[in-house]
Amino acid sequence: MKKPLLLLLVAWSYHAYAQSSITDIGARAQGLGYTASCLFDAWSTLNNPAGLAKQRKPIAACTYDAFAGFSPFNRLAAVVAVPTNAGTIGAGVYRFGDNLYNEHLLTAAFANTLGIASLGGRIHYIQYHADGLGTRGLISLSAGGITQLTPTFLVGAYINNLFQPTVDRENNEQLPTRLTLGTGITLSENVLWTAEATQDLGHATTWKTGLEYTVQQTFIFRVGVNLAPDAYFAGMGFRRQRFLLDYAFQHLPGLGTRHQAAVGYYLSQPTTP
Repeated sequence: MKKPLLLLLVAWSYHAYAQSSITDIGARAQGLGYTASCLFDAWSTLNNPAGLAKQRKPIAACTYDAFAGFSPFNRLAAVVAVPTNAGTIGAGVYRFGDNLYNEHLLTAAFANTLGIASLGGRIHYIQYHADGLGTRGLISLSAGGITQLTPTFLVGAYINNLFQPTVDRENNEQLPTRLTLGTGITLSENVLWTAEATQDLGHATTWKTGLEYTVQQTFIFRVGVNLAPDAYFAGMGFRRQRFLLDYAFQHLPGLGTRHQAAVGYYLSQPTTP
């Protein structure tokens, strides 16, 4: 029974590129309900590329996202972000699936700050493989921005798959464009509140929110909620000198749970925790 079920899921996945082509990832973002539009960190390489702009030291990070009880939906990724005089350069790899069906992405991103705005862009090379159906590859472009309206108020936006690249010309299958708009509000020195609306063109809007609480700049606690579809999130983090450790839990009503763990390492001593 297992193989027919997997074949059915492969067929579904191969048809539903809309979801799999979006690389929202990172245990910090997941703990906040994937409200990543206003986050400045290395995972912006695969989320809102504008979030790379304020990376002050080079960093490497990797993550593993596991769907409890169903390994074909597991994901893993790694990123590197390096600041330069011209801006921050990011690179990343991403994998979803198993030997029966899988997706591989190679990513390059760049971001810089101009006045109160941070702007970034990203290029994906995406390769899809399904057993018995072959392998296909394509290029996708994304862009984003984050504006610091006040010292405590951020507005961020980004667009995935700007030009809707064609996956299957025979069936006119294209990667859909996804629009994301969000805010980040610093409620106090230790508390960040995030909110976001995400929409694949032609589909319903997903509403997201998250809260992050930092203790002594070392321990971090996070919660998040999504509506349409509903999902619930929690997570924690640890910062110590060059190391960053994060864990997140996601509950999908009726579907199960996901667990994600990420580790980051500054390649030179950071000036702030």
